[in-house]
Amino acid sequence: ISIRNSATGVANMLLQTTAAHLFVGGGESIHNVAARANEEMQAKGKGVEILAMPNFPDLFPPDKTDTEFLPAIGTPDLNHPALILHSSGRLRHSISFSHE
Repeated sequence: ISIRNSATGVANMLLQTTAAHLFVGGGESIHNVAARANEEMQAKGKGVEILAMPNFPDLFPPDKTDTEFLPAIGTPDLNHPALILHSSGRLRHSISFSHE
């Protein structure tokens, strides 16, 4: 989400999904948007748990002794479809996509 999105727009996007958690990083403004969006969602019977976005050292600690890495992924099949999304941030409401 972006601070350019309204709380109502963020709430509408999340209400269209099965999202249960929302990671939020950055400054106070984006946290305020997320909190207001969650309040609007809760008024409609659904809310999300707002979590702090982890920082790089949280995900990739300098001391790797206790780090459990994910297995390597295979090379993607370049004949399968792919989707690249870009938003200029000028939409009034966010757009959600689903693989289903």
